[in-house]
Amino acid sequence: MSMIKFIVVGETEVGKTSLVSRWVMGIFPRFETIKTTVGAAFTTKKYQFDKSVVFLQIWDFAGQSRFTKFMYSLIRGAKAGLLVFDLSKLSTLEVIENFWIPQIKEILALDLSTTPENEYILVGNKLDIAKKENKLLDALKEAEEVARRYNLDFVAISAKTGENMDKLEEKIVEKVRKVVEGESFLTDRNLKS
Repeated sequence: MSMIKFIVVGETEVGKTSLVSRWVMGIFPRFETIKTTVGAAFTTKKYQFDKSVVFLQIWDFAGQSRFTKFMYSLIRGAKAGLLVFDLSKLSTLEVIENFWIPQIKEILALDLSTTPENEYILVGNKLDIAKKENKLLDALKEAEEVARRYNLDFVAISAKTGENMDKLEEKIVEKVRKVVEGESFLTDRNLKS
């Protein structure tokens, strides 16, 4: 059994917690139960690769900049993650590029722009709202450009409706498998309890 630290970051109110709920538990939280994350929230998800069990330690970070210092020690050691923005608010994509990507570079010593095939995924959430507000084409164009610049896979989803969550799950599994293979988690030595 192995553990991999997996981070979920982005501006406040882009739907990170709802995305994690949909991904891990298969449900979208009821409106009255959704609260802004303070600091960080933690959950796990189990994957089976061949005969090995891998647990993702999923850290869902608050989007407010006042928690920046608090995050450093929690982000350290992350092997993969999601960079989440709101497709209906392009300013949240700018926060990914101007704040979160530099944070990953500083804290993890990982320059996404020069690291092809890295284990991070750009996720545009609130696909349902962007479609309804006729903002989708511009958002997709901008997101694809950011994804290209930083060697990121990009998936547009709706945590609310579940649209494209299967595509996101496939990408996550692909990234986790690469981490597992790259760190030789599948050797007998690492499977001892």
